[in-house]
Amino acid sequence: MRVITLWQPWATLMAIGAKTFETRHWSTPYRGELGIHAGATLDKESLLEPAIQEALGRAGYTKAEELPSRAILCVVKLVGCHSTDMCPKPIVERIKLEFPFGNYSGGRFAWETRMVRAFKSPIPARGAQGFWNWPFDWRAFE
Repeated sequence: MRVITLWQPWATLMAIGAKTFETRHWSTPYRGELGIHAGATLDKESLLEPAIQEALGRAGYTKAEELPSRAILCVVKLVGCHSTDMCPKPIVERIKLEFPFGNYSGGRFAWETRMVRAFKSPIPARGAQGFWNWPFDWRAFE
């Protein structure tokens, strides 16, 4: 399975279903199952954002130390990749709801995901930059 490593809290926001777009400086033609891995890095500044605090709080996370790291948290289905310069109107409307959860500045890409399947427990794994392969069937961990 293809996996991508995200800093925290972005990985947890995807695992709890609050974040359905991942913003990147690069596009991808890939569509399909994508594992979301929480890396070791924590974006501390993002935790000051009220919308992020609220989303994490609703999921039971009250402290940064509670966020898992170095583990695969969920599987999503990557269904689209949209230029932030030319998003279709329905996508723009959805992005507005998630604006604090990504970098939607010009020249970037919003990867649209659906069907999040969070694991009962984070699965320890070493991450990597870009896409990387995890050689297991994720269904065994549901």
